[in-house]
Amino acid sequence: KSSLDPRSRCPSPRQRRAAGPDERSAAPYRFVVINAPPKGKPSSKQFTFAPISRDEARRYLEVLAKDLCRGVHDYFLPCEVVFADLAKLSLSRTSSYFGPVAHPEEYDALDENAARAVVERRFGLYYKSLGVAR
Repeated sequence: KSSLDPRSRCPSPRQRRAAGPDERSAAPYRFVVINAPPKGKPSSKQFTFAPISRDEARRYLEVLAKDLCRGVHDYFLPCEVVFADLAKLSLSRTSSYFGPVAHPEEYDALDENAARAVVERRFGLYYKSLGVAR
């Protein structure tokens, strides 16, 4: 079977179980990033997240909720840019151009240090679970 075959050793929902507070979840989680530019050749890359503990997931969600509920987020930082960096893919555009914010290109990007801090808070666990150095 192909490594992208959905039947290839991915745990079913029945095989997954909730982890205890300090216990890792039972199985890794695989996903595929697909880039299909309007012109040019589509590309894809498969990733596998290492299991995380319930406490680690809870801490991440607390940080994420606090970050998103604090202040105004009037800047342009689409998540696809972060995912494209992880997958080493180039993007011609992001889903931001299709809504829900009108004219997202009119928003300023964060300065590099602020952007790195936001990416670390919001996506640091992704990088850690993938074993990707930043």
